[in-house]
Amino acid sequence: MEPLREFSNTPKPTINGPVSEGHKVTATMPAMEPAGRIDVGYEWMYADSPEKTIGTGPTYYIYAHEVGRRLMVRAHASARNFVPYKSESAPSEPVTDIPVPVTPAPVVFRDEENTAQDTYTIPATEGVDYIVGGRVLPAGTFPGRGTVTVSARPSRVWVVAPGATSEWTKEYKTPISTKYATPGTAALLGQPTAAEVVGLRNFGTSRSYERGAIVWSLATGAHVSMGGIRTTWRRNAAEYGQLGYPTSEEITGLRNGGVLQYYQGGAIVWSPASGSQVSMGGIRATWLQNQAEKGQLGYPTSQEVTGLRDGGVLQYYQGGAIVWSPASGSQVSMGGIRATWLQNQAEKGQLGYPTSREATGLRDGGVLQYYQGGAIVWSPASGSQVSMGAIRTAWAGTGYENGRLGYPTSREYSFGGGVAQDYQGGRITWVLGQGASVH
Repeated sequence: MEPLREFSNTPKPTINGPVSEGHKVTATMPAMEPAGRIDVGYEWMYADSPEKTIGTGPTYYIYAHEVGRRLMVRAHASARNFVPYKSESAPSEPVTDIPVPVTPAPVVFRDEENTAQDTYTIPATEGVDYIVGGRVLPAGTFPGRGTVTVSARPSRVWVVAPGATSEWTKEYKTPISTKYATPGTAALLGQPTAAEVVGLRNFGTSRSYERGAIVWSLATGAHVSMGGIRTTWRRNAAEYGQLGYPTSEEITGLRNGGVLQYYQGGAIVWSPASGSQVSMGGIRATWLQNQAEKGQLGYPTSQEVTGLRDGGVLQYYQGGAIVWSPASGSQVSMGGIRATWLQNQAEKGQLGYPTSREATGLRDGGVLQYYQGGAIVWSPASGSQVSMGAIRTAWAGTGYENGRLGYPTSREYSFGGGVAQDYQGGRITWVLGQGASVH
């Protein structure tokens, strides 16, 4: 039988780590020769009583009652065909209860504007808890949005090393923060008063400031919302209403100091005299066709008024109104012709809704507007008169205002068991069973 050999070197184990209450120390053994498969075991003891084993294994946890004691570790090495070997470490420093300084590993932030790649990574540092929003987070990567502050808090038996960083703050770039950083925007809006609000309609985002807000959606981008226009937008359900999100900044320099802001579903228009009003749909299209605020209508002075006869809608302007119904479309109503229409019960009367814009260029400066039940005709000499029914048909037979009768000068009135209407050049009467007659 081959005799057992001895190891060619006789190293001693060492104790590594803070010899302090609440910490773990680790035993390590230098390399032994000859190299090969060597099994090493460890037993722990106090330096003043090495005969008593207090623990086994490569690590040892130090408890509070061990403060003041010195530790030792004994290594047992064995290998096939070798004489077993054991050696002891030098005694450690006395166990203390002084917290051990630790330098927290830094938090890593990744910011790729408004993408899923916006993250922050919490490292693993022994003796340190990383806290976000009052909650301890484990080591790992988390999505980043808005402003994220991470604080490093040492456990009871650790203390942050002098000069070490223990807090990190990152404000992630978002479309809203980018917009706020554009020249003049911060001065316009003032300081933020709240964090970004996410989860709005179509995944939109907004943030409030001292004098307004910035609103963003993927379809519209980021835009400032403030003042009377913002108030009107919010009164109309903001992004959840028919207007949707703003698509422009406020446009100034309009007639008489007016201001305009565009939205997905229309616009809001403001002037000192008319206030802030919504402008949208067919009524807005008609207003634009009539030169908007630069035309005779001027600025809108009301919201759209719904609930009219047959589903009609009305909006008032400084110079009149625009009236819409499913059957007649959107038409301007203004001036003397509008006054006459109102005197005849507007859309509730026999005329119904206007079906055309005013037609100008008639004889002697006349103006005409058609309605579902007839027309209203105006001239400087005759004023504004209703023209409808059989009497209008008879007037048409004379060539309207271009014929011998000229313009009507009265409304229809009762006459001899029938109805009559006066004209510049005569009269038309109508009697049941006899029809209309020109006089």
